[in-house]
Amino acid sequence: MSRGTSLLQLIDTSSYLTLEKLVLELSRAWSLLPLLTLTVRCENPSGVAFAHVSGVEMTRKREVGP
Repeated sequence: MSRGTSLLQLIDTSSYLTLEKLVLELSRAWSLLPLLTLTVRCENPSGVAFAHVSGVEMTRKREVGP
């Protein structure tokens, strides 16, 4: 993802087969953002039969150097 590409564009043009891969790629894109902590959550309401919702959540924390 280049600096000119927004996270929304990344999501809209994605063709990932799993929520895990989508969340991983979004969390990797955070290196372009001035954030110390990022949480990405994706849910698929029809992903698993008989489940209320299936989803993935990932939190990344950036280490601040001395």
